[in-house]
Amino acid sequence: HGHGGGGDVEKINRGGESAESAKQRDETLLFNTSLTNNAVNMQHDEKAMSSRIEDIWRSSSSNTVDTKITQTMETILTEIDGLVGLGLGAFSALDTTRRQLGQSKELAENRDREAKRLHAIDEQSRSTLSNLLRVVESSNEEARDSSRSAQVEARLRQNVNTLRDERDKAISENAAN
Repeated sequence: HGHGGGGDVEKINRGGESAESAKQRDETLLFNTSLTNNAVNMQHDEKAMSSRIEDIWRSSSSNTVDTKITQTMETILTEIDGLVGLGLGAFSALDTTRRQLGQSKELAENRDREAKRLHAIDEQSRSTLSNLLRVVESSNEEARDSSRSAQVEARLRQNVNTLRDERDKAISENAAN
């Protein structure tokens, strides 16, 4: 599965926490609870084992010392097997937690790079918008200047036409006299 690259989409729970993050949090909590329970169980099992060994040696059965030693060894080996199993389970859980931590760090680094990339794009967009606003303002200024020039040109044409009319009228009046 992906680790937060460009197109990866993660489900987000109501608290804003990603599904991957929630899963890792839950697994870590489970691991810590398991370690605590294992420690309590080991203390309980140690007491139970001591009690079983005492029972072997206290029993008034006709078991020989060799039989009692064999039973004691079997009890101890069973307990050792259980402890080795617990140790292997704890090691496996630790290894899983380390891998999850590595994945979380990689995901965080990817998200940091993505945030920086988006920030750079945002800055570039702001710069582009600023430049566009300057161009629009400049175009508006040019449009106002062009409009003023057109108005001046229209007034001058009107004045020229009025002067022509007055000239033509004056010429026709002089010709009539």
